[in-house]
Amino acid sequence: MDNKKNPFIDKEIDEMMSIQFEVTKLQNCLGGTDDTDRLIEYNHLLYALVEKQHVIYTRMKYSSDPEIMAIKSGIESVTLMTGREPNEPMDVFFSDLKEEIKNFLEHLTGDSLELDDFDFDPTL
Repeated sequence: MDNKKNPFIDKEIDEMMSIQFEVTKLQNCLGGTDDTDRLIEYNHLLYALVEKQHVIYTRMKYSSDPEIMAIKSGIESVTLMTGREPNEPMDVFFSDLKEEIKNFLEHLTGDSLELDDFDFDPTL
């Protein structure tokens, strides 16, 4: 999206795409492996991706730009295909998904985690 009217959304989307690339790369490496460290790294990145998506959606929610509103509707449709219930608010969907990832990571590591403090470098 190259929409100079929404520089904050554009920046967030660029960062999200960078994270998505890394998630996909790690996901492709995980097939059939028992590498716990790689699985932990994947889930940290997945958490960062969902967090970024949540931020982008929240920014879009307050826009009256018709193009942004169309993208927001598309995001809502995709989340319905990935498990969001039709009456479930998007904020709840994103929060629950992050909580599931966090719980899985706590199970993998045995540690209580504060993933909002996870320092992700989108330039990886």
